[in-house]
Amino acid sequence: MGSEWLYVAGDTLAPDFNTPVDVIVGTTQGSLRVVSDIATADFQYDEAMTYSFLTTSDDISGFTVAARHGNVYVQHQHERLIEVLIVRETITENEDGEDSWEYTTDIGVVFVLSHGAIAIAKGSHHTEMLLVRMAPSVSELDIPDRTIEWADDLTTRHHCTREFLSIVDL
Repeated sequence: MGSEWLYVAGDTLAPDFNTPVDVIVGTTQGSLRVVSDIATADFQYDEAMTYSFLTTSDDISGFTVAARHGNVYVQHQHERLIEVLIVRETITENEDGEDSWEYTTDIGVVFVLSHGAIAIAKGSHHTEMLLVRMAPSVSELDIPDRTIEWADDLTTRHHCTREFLSIVDL
C-alpha cells in the first residue's frame, strides 16, 4: 500500500474483463498474480463437488504474452494504492427451517485506489473463471451475487452474506 497502480493484465483477459484462470496486477512496488483453482469438497449433500478458490503467486511470467496480445489494461494508472480488501462470502442453506450447511470462501480481492477501485473476483463458486471489475468506488463495484448457483424451492433457501476485510486485519 502506498505504491502507484500500474496495470491489470492476463494472457486471455478479454475486453469484457473475464478470464479463465489468472490475472496479473502491477504496482510500482511489484507485481502479483491472482490465480483461481478448483478443489473438491463433500459438505453439500454428502457428495463431492468442485469449488473454486483464489491464491496468489509472484510468478508473473504470463505478462509478456499478455502484453503481446494487447491484454494489459492501464485504467487508474499512477493512482495511489490505498488499501487491499478481501471479499468473503458465507452461503448458508436452510432446509425446513434449520441450517443444513454453511460455506465460507474468499471470492475476490479489491484494490482501493485514490480515485477508484479494481476487483478481481471468482465468476463462479464451481469453476475457475475470474472477473475483473472497475468502478469509481468500492460501493459501486459490480461483483455478482452467485447464490443463483444453488436452487431454492418450497422448503430450501440459500442466504449469502458478504464482507470486505482489510488485509491489514487478517
